[in-house]
Amino acid sequence: SSTGVISGTPTTAGTSSFTVTTASGGLTSSAASLSIVISAASTTTSIALPSSATTATYNSSVTITATVSQPGNVDFKVGGSSISGCSAKASSSSSAPYTATCSWTPSSTGTLVLSATLTPTSANYASSNSSNLNIYVNTVSFTSSASATTVGKDLTLTATVDPSAATGTVVFKDSSSNTLCTTGSLSGGTANCVWTTTSSGTIAVHAEYSGDSTYASSQSSSTNITVNALQTIS
Repeated sequence: SSTGVISGTPTTAGTSSFTVTTASGGLTSSAASLSIVISAASTTTSIALPSSATTATYNSSVTITATVSQPGNVDFKVGGSSISGCSAKASSSSSAPYTATCSWTPSSTGTLVLSATLTPTSANYASSNSSNLNIYVNTVSFTSSASATTVGKDLTLTATVDPSAATGTVVFKDSSSNTLCTTGSLSGGTANCVWTTTSSGTIAVHAEYSGDSTYASSQSSSTNITVNALQTIS
């Protein structure tokens, strides 16, 4: 026959060289040197937050999980740059699907883009990139109608949640987690409540947003409010 077939299953990526020798009856044999480039097998990478969340809280740690089709190291990124401490997280599962995790603390707010790149342990497999995961990092802040007051006086505390589309409620608490007052439902990202002071001293007040089905719960930083004792007349 003037044709022939060589078949097999490649087990190693790279260039394989071989020689084919042909002979027919008593005729002189001939040989040809050939090479085949065997490409690395493809892989897949995907990422997600717990419960497939698409929001996170500013300055609060959240775990990103990468699921990959081959063992290797995963480079977790935000905005295209590696997350500190997460540039080479090894997959931990003993069999497919393999996973790797990164503990990420958002340091900016608004819409952030997460992604991951897998570098397989075996050179027989190609690296792969996940799809981008858009995460909205929300915040809560508050203001007081005054920074100092007297026992028994009312203060209006105002909570502002970013984004303004957030729904839910806000609770104002002191440093011992005692509830000072609770807002009604947010409207346009803001809500107010009236706090009647009952004791004197410097009170560190913060706001806690409940979160909703779209946006994560969050907590503001604390602000000191001075509550002066009532003056007595002797």
